[in-house]
Amino acid sequence: MAMVKILVKEEFRDSLKSREWVAITGFPGFGFTGYITCRYIAVKLGAIKIGNIVATGMPDFTFLDDYGLASPHEILADFKNGIIIVINHINPKTMYRARFSIKLAEWFKSIGVKEVFLIGGLDIRFKEGKGELMWLATSTCRRRLKEPRMEKGLYISVH
Repeated sequence: MAMVKILVKEEFRDSLKSREWVAITGFPGFGFTGYITCRYIAVKLGAIKIGNIVATGMPDFTFLDDYGLASPHEILADFKNGIIIVINHINPKTMYRARFSIKLAEWFKSIGVKEVFLIGGLDIRFKEGKGELMWLATSTCRRRLKEPRMEKGLYISVH
């Protein structure tokens, strides 16, 4: 069975549970939109790295990014605005993709995340009008956007 662990630095564990959070994440898919957006938000807000997600079969690499030493799946926080950002420099391997998503959702719930934004690219063939984005939400979401909602039948996937 594939193993996925969320590792948060000790000094941040208590402060994560002291408020409500909004979480943002995405994957490198169509045009790397999810990845680029999450990284941009983290850098623009000056978010600090608080942890990593590690998984069976994950490639072992690192590099220096604007916010410090980077790894394949990172967790950053903007404590001022109450935003958790998960930056995925790579897509989870197929063998642990479902477990990765479940573990992340469980962790979000455990620290008080009340809203999650999942960002990704859409194949240009499905663009409607002059809108720059399309969106969808679960039945419990109260937020509404002026942009068009995604149509039935369009797939969301991790490549």
